[in-house]
Amino acid sequence: LEKFTKGVEILGKLIGIEDVKKDSADEICKMAMIKLKAVVKAKKEPKLKLALKLTLDGIEIFDRLTRQSLHKHQVNRISYIS
Repeated sequence: LEKFTKGVEILGKLIGIEDVKKDSADEICKMAMIKLKAVVKAKKEPKLKLALKLTLDGIEIFDRLTRQSLHKHQVNRISYIS
């Protein structure tokens, strides 16, 4: 019950942000990931360490080191997760 009220936190690294035009196309998401990974590899910059907090209200993205909120997505605004 506590997981649903407080949420679950997942650690990760940000490789980039890419808008996708279609709601549920696995192939479009896969191509966006390949593109972002190539950009990161070419720049050789460190990736931003972040944490995702998943709750029934939505997803919040935090900088792992400063705990500053970077993005907040309400659950009714999320159409597809890959």
